[in-house]
Amino acid sequence: MLMKKPSAAAAHDEVMLGFGFVCFKSVEDAQRARVEASKRPFRGCSLYISQFETREQRKAQMLERIDQLEFQRYKKREEVKKDMLKL
Repeated sequence: MLMKKPSAAAAHDEVMLGFGFVCFKSVEDAQRARVEASKRPFRGCSLYISQFETREQRKAQMLERIDQLEFQRYKKREEVKKDMLKL
């Protein structure tokens, strides 16, 4: 189902919102569709397909990723400091 909103110009015109939801009978069907859809463009655009997540789940994943990146940067800075001390 593509998400649409009515256009102000005319009652029969609709504007695409750029996202949609699909429900599959099985996990296997969903995985197969995800792989197939990512291989070819849809209306000239590539699709980003992901499993549904609540806002809280997305936020937790983003915070975890940010923590990982910050830790990697910290480790790199420490390595540079050690190298500088060796000089």
